[in-house]
Amino acid sequence: MENSTCGEESHRIFMCLLLHYRYIRSVFPVLEYKSLSDYKLVSHQLARFQFVMDCLKLKNIEYTCELPQMTISLIERSLSVGMKIDGDAFICFRDADIAKVSENCEKPTKVFEEKIEVLPKDKSVSVKEINPMVDCIAKNLKDTPSCTKSQIAVLYLVAGATSDHVYTESLTEKEVPVSSTEKAVPGLVERANPTKWSEMKHQ
Repeated sequence: MENSTCGEESHRIFMCLLLHYRYIRSVFPVLEYKSLSDYKLVSHQLARFQFVMDCLKLKNIEYTCELPQMTISLIERSLSVGMKIDGDAFICFRDADIAKVSENCEKPTKVFEEKIEVLPKDKSVSVKEINPMVDCIAKNLKDTPSCTKSQIAVLYLVAGATSDHVYTESLTEKEVPVSSTEKAVPGLVERANPTKWSEMKHQ
């Protein structure tokens, strides 16, 4: 009965994603930090995720299986982070020209695209290598007048959500470790706390 329940939950998620599958599949591979300054792209992606969440909640189903729970958690996290980007953080990313900043930070760290291709089983290993790039971008953003500490913190939330997306795609039900980003990606989540930002200036 457990397998049947998990199968039903997965099928429900699949049916809700199906209407938006082609769009989501076309957008995710090209998402980069520079995409954060594309207001239209962010808004469209948020709308798609909201439609999916509304669909999932229509029948008030309680999802109990790990992979469906992880998928829903990812969508909810993406929505939460996206709303922050869609708000005042967007002005910060635009004014800082995050496209150029992320490109400059990507060259010395050589992390993001290369490391996504071959993922270690331990998410924290990949995060340790992504952190330098995220820190590099953040240090550039703090010099932009329109960027506050809380807005810069959104960058780390985006990195955490991106890491969750990559790993959710790569996992099977038997391989799912921890569904909470707070537990699986402590480095990024701690840096998303504005109170930690004073420490970064001295690193």
